[in-house]
Amino acid sequence: MQVTWDATSLKRLMECPHSYYLHNVLGYTTTEEKIDLEFGSVVGDGLECLYRAIMEEGLDVEKALRRTVRYLLERTWDENGPRMGRYENAWRCQGTVPFKNEKGNKALCPWSHKGKYFPLPAPGTCSCGSPTEERVVWMGATDAKDRIQAVRAVVWYAAQMLEGTLRPLSLEQPDGTHKAAVEVQFAFPFADIGGVNYWVSGWFDSVKVAGEPPLEEVFITDYKTTKSPLNDTYWGQYSPNVQVDLYNLVAGKAIPGMPFSGVAIEALQVSGTGVRFGWRQYHASEARNAEFYQELVLWMTMAQQFAQQGFWPRNRTACRFCAFREVCSSEPDIRERLLEAKFERARWNPLTRKVEAVT
Repeated sequence: MQVTWDATSLKRLMECPHSYYLHNVLGYTTTEEKIDLEFGSVVGDGLECLYRAIMEEGLDVEKALRRTVRYLLERTWDENGPRMGRYENAWRCQGTVPFKNEKGNKALCPWSHKGKYFPLPAPGTCSCGSPTEERVVWMGATDAKDRIQAVRAVVWYAAQMLEGTLRPLSLEQPDGTHKAAVEVQFAFPFADIGGVNYWVSGWFDSVKVAGEPPLEEVFITDYKTTKSPLNDTYWGQYSPNVQVDLYNLVAGKAIPGMPFSGVAIEALQVSGTGVRFGWRQYHASEARNAEFYQELVLWMTMAQQFAQQGFWPRNRTACRFCAFREVCSSEPDIRERLLEAKFERARWNPLTRKVEAVT
């Protein structure tokens, strides 16, 4: 029975208690989800490194970036080699022989497009008649999220956003030194439910200010990486939103005395051609915070009852895009075999903010 809740766990529970059970309790997850979480974590860690180097050590942006890039390259490499992708021998057509498409028009051979490489074995001569070439190339785990894109995102962020409207906050420590307000953890008692003390926890990616004195506004900021366009549809998903609403609810308790103006979402749109940035602010009134508090107590109460009864019901209206849809639509006696065959074992830990292996 989970007693310390963060926004990630709460969101999964609210979407579907059974999906929460399979994912958070039993620890089944998909490879794609692990990559999404790791990519976001790597970018966040890179921005933390960048801000600390500038604000705590006084490095200029260029030196801070050099240190950050080195950190990211090491951060995404382990004893098995690079993560979020791999290096492979591959081939491509050199496109030296004129080629015509199905309509009879001059075109590039489909095997010779710039930047496109294909797994071996390679034909000595392409079907178009051109010679082929082989080389070692980087194959990212996805089209937009791999270690190269993570480095690119942080470097471009430094170029475009460090001089922007939002500025990182520095907090004075008891010894007189200053510490960048990045990766700020919070965890404190939330409610007593059925004799069980429940906690809420999380991490603020950073605390930043906008505007000039005396009209400065202070925001909890959270970085989001996405492939979606940064349009009204994208920004609309954050109101209402479990994470944004939770941060607005706990802001005053997490850093007492800080006059918060709300939550700012900083979005990094990543694609094969580059990175775009944008941010939006979200504020909740006392009435909305009180309403959300009541909702959380109710959801935690239900989770407690589900755990005690050993039964986690399905929200059948949320099945369409659920990764566990095939499992839930199968007969009960084969579901465990499907889970073992199609999913990895890893569990989100809200206290460490990491996806940890389940043994």
